[in-house]
Amino acid sequence: MSRLSIHRKRRIWALWMPLCIISTIVYFASFTQTLTLNGLGLLAMLVAFAGMTAIVKEGSTL
Repeated sequence: MSRLSIHRKRRIWALWMPLCIISTIVYFASFTQTLTLNGLGLLAMLVAFAGMTAIVKEGSTL
């Protein structure tokens, strides 16, 4: 259990969840585009993974 305050957990959740959602959309949208956008999609998926890692690390229970 994390010793962080509940407000910090919510702030981390609120920061990373929109990034994860946008990154996932960019990743799947890039499949129909050029190779450059496929690379951008891969980068977006790495950002989404980092976000989910941060959320899980700090505790996902609100």
